[in-house]
Amino acid sequence: MHLTGTELGDHMLLVSSHVPPLPLTAFTPTVATHGFAPFANASYIHPSRLLPSVIQSTSLIGNALGHGVPGTSIKNPYVTPQLYQLDPAKADEIGRTIYVGNISLLISETDLTQMFSACGPVTYIKMAGDPAHGCRFAFVEFAVVDAANEAIKLHGTPLAERPLKVTYSKNAINKGPKKIDGETMRRVREAEMRILNRDKNLEAVTAVLTTATSTS
Repeated sequence: MHLTGTELGDHMLLVSSHVPPLPLTAFTPTVATHGFAPFANASYIHPSRLLPSVIQSTSLIGNALGHGVPGTSIKNPYVTPQLYQLDPAKADEIGRTIYVGNISLLISETDLTQMFSACGPVTYIKMAGDPAHGCRFAFVEFAVVDAANEAIKLHGTPLAERPLKVTYSKNAINKGPKKIDGETMRRVREAEMRILNRDKNLEAVTAVLTTATSTS
């Protein structure tokens, strides 16, 4: 069940110990038997009749035809009522996240933050993509769902002479540890050196006091 939430194609898996009931309505096949008589009491269920029920019961991710979660501000079509019921926090997080594509290599996270802050408070931005491709993409997470809904309206807006592709995100941002930049590392090293020098000075003072005490 730990695979719940894993994306498979256009759907997100819901793994449960409960097996949903399947439409097991029996019917007699009308195909030719080629000389073999079917069992009198045999029932036949075509796989195509079972598949829609399984998908309907286990799908958590919608598609482009979805409308989000009724009764909430979530309009992200990839967030379904089933996901919202199973994990409201995750559904809300996905609902607050957008995908931004076709970003110029001249644009930084700060630039994106300034642009999308006009829609609402931005809490997290993750940029990715190979610069060799000429452009990058990013995921932007807002503090509230309404801000993400407002940001969708910026689809096609030019930024550094590139029209942005702005859509709802299928997933929440994987917030792994961010890389520490050079300036931050320099400050960390300076702080470590100050602590080290302070410890050395304290040891020197302690040694002097100890010597003075033993000779008195």
